Amino acid sequence: MSHPRQMPSSDCLFEQITGRRSICSEQIVQTKAIFQKIILITGAGGSVGAALCRLVLTCEPSRVIMVDRCEAALHRMAKEFEADTRVVSALADVGDICAMDALLDGEHVDIVLHGAAHKHVPMAERFPIEYIRNNIFATKALLEATQRAGVGQFLLVSTDKAVDPVGVMGATKRVAELVVLAASTIAQPCSAVRFGNVFGSSGSVVERFRSDIENGDTLKVTDPQMTRFFMTDSEAAYLIVEAVGLAKGSEIFSLILGESVLIADVAERLIDVLGGVGEREPQKEIEFVGIRAGERLHEPAPAGLPTGQLGILCLNEPPPDSLGLEGLLESLRCICEQGREVDARRALMELATMHANKMV
Repeated sequence: MSHPRQMPSSDCLFEQITGRRSICSEQIVQTKAIFQKIILITGAGGSVGAALCRLVLTCEPSRVIMVDRCEAALHRMAKEFEADTRVVSALADVGDICAMDALLDGEHVDIVLHGAAHKHVPMAERFPIEYIRNNIFATKALLEATQRAGVGQFLLVSTDKAVDPVGVMGATKRVAELVVLAASTIAQPCSAVRFGNVFGSSGSVVERFRSDIENGDTLKVTDPQMTRFFMTDSEAAYLIVEAVGLAKGSEIFSLILGESVLIADVAERLIDVLGGVGEREPQKEIEFVGIRAGERLHEPAPAGLPTGQLGILCLNEPPPDSLGLEGLLESLRCICEQGREVDARRALMELATMHANKMV
């Protein structure tokens, strides 16, 4: 058995595995859009949500409201910020209309940063109706609650899997983008950010590989040619915060993420870097198991025009016809309420591709 190696820092591990240095927090220009505003963050208990809360607080907001429906995750965040009187927490489901109306009215929220979502691709293929309900209709319910409350700005956290989606998860996020872009007005600019794979986030391939290495298990990789773009949770938070200041409405922002990385290379590099961390000697072996339902070999590279802000690109997309979109959404809702999974999947994919990506 080898001697245990010292665990590298998160940023150091990211650079070793991806070959790219993350954007440092010192390079962030503090946005005036956050200063002295009341910010509501959904999905605050996740890894990105936590990084976002920390970053937003450096921008001197008036108050930060952390929303999550996971009790354990929200409790952990509440403990972290218990000494900061600007931070309050709310255990709630964003799809609960009454709860969101009460929260938004009572707190007089200025900006909503909506990160709460189901995100795991294979799970989405098994439970398409649940993903449609949570990623599309809960987003729609929250957005409508913000309109009733007079919230000044709404920003959706999306994914590169929403571009020409091939699976349920990406399709639900694409439809959520359409819902948000269609709702944008001068009074309430609505926009979105698209992430690549967030390195080391809960349930991510990096965390799965890390666990397998520490347990001495074989690393299962879907395909030797599969690639992904990776970003750190701090970069994800940076993109969101700066997008708030850049947004005028109906834009999709993304971050330049360098070259895509072979997942097989990620597995091999993690074995080399973390090989002696666990109690058991890991098997230096990778097994290729085939692409899973809803996946594709390569995700599209971030696209758009430079914004002038470090690494951030912007796509301006003509919003869809709101009345036509509303009718299709109601049809999808009825199908879901009837539990017709096959029809729900078909209607979802048609809706996700109804509005071609005509970006300028």
